[in-house]
Amino acid sequence: MHCGNNTRRRASIVAACFMATLMSSCSNSTKDTAQRVTASPVTNNSLAGTSWVAETILGNAADVADSTVSFSENNTLGGSTGCNNYTGPVTVELSDIAVGLLATTRRMCEPAISGQETAFLEALELSKRWQITDSVLTLMDQNDEQVMTLVARMTEPDSK
Repeated sequence: MHCGNNTRRRASIVAACFMATLMSSCSNSTKDTAQRVTASPVTNNSLAGTSWVAETILGNAADVADSTVSFSENNTLGGSTGCNNYTGPVTVELSDIAVGLLATTRRMCEPAISGQETAFLEALELSKRWQITDSVLTLMDQNDEQVMTLVARMTEPDSK
């Protein structure tokens, strides 16, 4: 029984540390902060190691704030909704994509940004297929209907 309490306590500490780290990385980005590139960074039919900024979400222009997504090598994705940060599991196989349960920070946002945030997270959850044409990543639902378009994003170089 004492071991079980220690295990639960450790799990609680790990969860609290994760959420504190996630919340401390909140950013207040606006739509004009991303640098865009014209060449597609995707090779070998994978999204791993790429970053994108939304152009359209569920048929509407994503012009209120930067909504971004980065795909990591370890089957996770993360980014900014324009107000809050998020992270979660993703599976990418050939042209199929499956986004798992996302963890998000919970900052209060301006109403327009909150609306775009809600649509962005919904579009990620609806995504079942992806394709890249002319350096634009298109995410599609189970009926191959477009749910979001994104353009390649390059982070600003570190200044030394």
